[in-house]
Amino acid sequence: MPYYLSWLVVSSVLGITQLFSIGGFGVTPLEFSLVGVFFIAAYRWLWLGQPIQLPRSYSIVGLVAILAAVTISAAAVALGGSAPVVTQTLKTYAHFIYLWMVGLVFLCLPISADDWIRALRVHFTVATVVMIYGLYQLPARVFDWPLAWIDISNVSFTRGLGDVEEVGQIALKFQNFYRATSIFSEPSSLSGYATATLVMLIVPYFRGTASIVRQRWWFWTLIILSSLSIFLAFSMTGLLLLGAALIGMVALYPRESARRLAIVGLFSMMFVGVADRAAEAVTTISVIELFGQRLSSYVSGAAADDELGTIAGDSFSQRLQDYQTAFTAWEDAPITGVGPGSFAESAAGRRYSQPFLSTLIGSVLVEFGLLGFVLIIGGLVGFLINALMVERRWTQRYRGTDCPEEQLASFIPFRWLLIVLTTVTGNFLITPSFWFDVATLVTMQVAVMRTMGGTPVVEFSLVRRRRGYPS
Repeated sequence: MPYYLSWLVVSSVLGITQLFSIGGFGVTPLEFSLVGVFFIAAYRWLWLGQPIQLPRSYSIVGLVAILAAVTISAAAVALGGSAPVVTQTLKTYAHFIYLWMVGLVFLCLPISADDWIRALRVHFTVATVVMIYGLYQLPARVFDWPLAWIDISNVSFTRGLGDVEEVGQIALKFQNFYRATSIFSEPSSLSGYATATLVMLIVPYFRGTASIVRQRWWFWTLIILSSLSIFLAFSMTGLLLLGAALIGMVALYPRESARRLAIVGLFSMMFVGVADRAAEAVTTISVIELFGQRLSSYVSGAAADDELGTIAGDSFSQRLQDYQTAFTAWEDAPITGVGPGSFAESAAGRRYSQPFLSTLIGSVLVEFGLLGFVLIIGGLVGFLINALMVERRWTQRYRGTDCPEEQLASFIPFRWLLIVLTTVTGNFLITPSFWFDVATLVTMQVAVMRTMGGTPVVEFSLVRRRRGYPS
């Protein structure tokens, strides 16, 4: 199992490539690799006869809430929608069921904390390479060095672009400065990836828990690389996510966080300052000044107006427009929505020739209606609250224990916090990366709760256990 989890970690960053396509949908390495969990489950449950272990925890409630929201909306459209809408809804629903089942099957497998620790060490190895490459792109794009840009082979990225055959990485140019993307399609993805990596490093550090990365030189190198990646991606989303995570850490660990926050903050700011001077020397642009202009445009309100905005390509006005469009489209089907994946077929979608909305909150409101909004957004917030409750119980009873569960328990709530906050700026409900995150976090939390002895499990077998095989 650790090798399979490690491969999923590797394939999760390869979203701009595809193994093959089904119509206009590109099947990514992660999407394809997630099928493996069904073979693992079949081997355990059918060949070895091991019991299915269904934990009686909030994770089941959250998964069922999301399933109910999507199913109710799909059923309403299937019973009364037009042929194009019904077709699109059923295709999206089938894709959703596959990804949802991935989360459920993972939850029912006995994945240990040790398994995840080994996989996370692979994540930190991959992250090191990914973020070094992102930093390399800064001079590479100025001087036209090799691999400055990566072609996107996934046909999913061409949706809504008409007859465009080639799609490149999105990286707005400010004179000679291009925002870093690394191997992702656009800067915010790199920033989110770096933020999640940084959180998994500094949360255990803030609470005095041993890091998953044992080598001090590697630990601090990753902190530097993560901070620089967030900075050079020039993403406000990453900056806001990191700020919210830091506030949460200070709130949970007030005694330890002040000194350690100062250490990490000063250490990171020093290297960010050096990176800014280097970037300015190469590109004649100060990224710190760009951040200042962007923040001031938010404070003044200029960012909400395309004509007044001082930063070219700022996404704030577009996302604001998406929320307004979402409210207009929601009025067409306020209770159950226009159907999963069917925003483009709605009146508002056709009016604005828009294939999808850029925010999960807006998309959920339109496609699943008010009922789906309460179930899905409420379910995600519930995951966060439950993770925080588990972390508090663990901290009260086992804090300082030298075990893998101690490392996992510390950052699980913060990973959920990043997911919940990203609903404001990202649309990811029916994506393999989101459901891999769900599978990761719920199984990590079950491993923690199992150690505390607080996870009743419902066990049932599909076949009789084969004699001579281990349980």
